[in-house]
Amino acid sequence: VLQMQDYLMQNEKYKMNTPGKAEGSWEYRVPQNYKKKFAKNLRKFRCEKPHKLSNEFAVTAAGLGQGLTKSASSMATAGTDMNKTLALLTGISEITQSPEEAGNFLKTASMRLRGMKGELEELNEEVDSSVDSISKVQTQILNLTHGEVNIFDDSGNFRDVYEIWKDIAEIRDELSSTEIASLDEILFGKNRANQGAAMMNAFQSGQIEKAYQAALDSAGSAYAEQEKWSESLEAKLGELKAAWEGLSTTFLFFFRFFLLFVARSLERS
Repeated sequence: VLQMQDYLMQNEKYKMNTPGKAEGSWEYRVPQNYKKKFAKNLRKFRCEKPHKLSNEFAVTAAGLGQGLTKSASSMATAGTDMNKTLALLTGISEITQSPEEAGNFLKTASMRLRGMKGELEELNEEVDSSVDSISKVQTQILNLTHGEVNIFDDSGNFRDVYEIWKDIAEIRDELSSTEIASLDEILFGKNRANQGAAMMNAFQSGQIEKAYQAALDSAGSAYAEQEKWSESLEAKLGELKAAWEGLSTTFLFFFRFFLLFVARSLERS
């Protein structure tokens, strides 16, 4: 499930709702000219972005598609757009080599941040008292990061989970090993700690941010690749045609010479 705003290339101003805030939510309406925009942008998400990322990083376009299938809906609800979701999948999958599981991880980790204990239980995911409510999650993260990371912005709106995880990765090395262990358990749960650590490492190495920029700059990448291939094929066909024409001309010359030789031989006899 992918949100229409991503297909229409609309920014966060057009998001469907703000988690934890009733006012102003669920007021989004698809614009009247959506069909034209949808047709124009559909190719970018189904082809160009995964294609570009698979060319520049150790992932496959098919794998990214599997990861998106698992995570896109939950990530959209958590305020994260398609480019950031693809970047997260890329960074994690380069380390774990399992994009589908990376997608499952993003889904459950985003739910943990929002204190969605009931939904996690329905998915048979590990739950504990640390995710009883979103306010409890907020307090624990604030305390463990010494007030550096808040999951809410100044207006009281839930922040984009990509930005929350990025902020945590930036200060992670400043925390004690005990604080990191406690924070990871709240953020990811015990069963998904390895994938959480992979994401933190990918943030710290800069791979996720590089993938994000690559996704943003992906417009026309698949088309350009196709054009390059077509031009290359056309050039090869041109070379083959020229070679064949040259061979044909040479063959005709010698064939005519042969016929002339035979005719003169017959005349003499």
